[in-house]
Order: sequence, then C-alpha cells, then structure tokens
Amino acid sequence: MQEGLNNIIRHAGANHVTLELTAGGGEYAFTLQDDGRGFDPDVARDGWPHGIMGMQQRVRALGGRFSLESALGRGTTLRVTVPPSG
Repeated sequence: MQEGLNNIIRHAGANHVTLELTAGGGEYAFTLQDDGRGFDPDVARDGWPHGIMGMQQRVRALGGRFSLESALGRGTTLRVTVPPSG
C-alpha cells in the first residue's frame, strides 16, 4: 500500500484517496482508490513501471492476489488480498 500511495502522490493528481482494510475468511484485503487522472491499463500493462511490477511481485510472494483497475480521467483502484502470516 505504501508504494500505491507513493504512486498517487507522484502521478495521479488526485483530490481524494480512500484506503480500506478488511479481515475475514482467512485473509486480509486492502483497497486503495483515488479520483486522479488514471490511465489505460491495457496500454500500460506490458510496460508497467517498476513500482507496479514490484508491488505485484511482493503480493504474489506472500501468496496473495493483486489487481489494478484504472481508466483515463476516472482514477485508479488497487486491490490486494493476502493470507495472514503465521
């Protein structure tokens, strides 16, 4: 989530940011959403910046799931789900 917040500060031009954490069903779910400029993830996916790729790799290393939704002019939503560490 820290890298996601850094990306919002650096790139999004957002006015509002929401960070939500929920726990249940044997996992933790984080949702980070902004109302910034957004981008077209289909165009950017092959050339995702190192920050996004690093987030995705760290989440997978924890056995979690990573998703990113964005659209030009509509902001970005990052969702991460990870199992509790034991």
